[in-house]
Amino acid sequence: MTKLTNDFKSNFALLLVILNVNYTSATILNYSKTLNSWTKAGLKAEGRIKEKFNSETKSYDYVDADPENPLCDIINASDKFYMEAMEKTEIQPNGSKAAWVQKEIRILCFKHDNLMFPLCVSEGLLDLKDVVGNAMDQLQNVGSGD
Repeated sequence: MTKLTNDFKSNFALLLVILNVNYTSATILNYSKTLNSWTKAGLKAEGRIKEKFNSETKSYDYVDADPENPLCDIINASDKFYMEAMEKTEIQPNGSKAAWVQKEIRILCFKHDNLMFPLCVSEGLLDLKDVVGNAMDQLQNVGSGD
């Protein structure tokens, strides 16, 4: 079991802020994937979740290391939303179908992110204080000629 460093938390927060500033229909899956994988990596590193092989589905599911602190229902639900969004990328869109596919991906990523981001924050995986403040300062200076 590893204790996450402030560098991990700050870098994770910075990455999410950068991805959020560049958040578009084209980059939405990248934001969700980053949020998903870094959150699970942090929780796994700290020993709060672990993977267990499910012989019925022939896949790994996340299980809580401490049943008193349930996290994995949220993680497994958000994984389903993300995987469904990924499956939508395999649809060969044409015409109005392209707009429908993008809408479906945005909806699924919204559902994913609404589960994972609060979990990530509530579990202390992000150090947002300095990162968000610095990012906002940088954004205010963009185009000011300074």
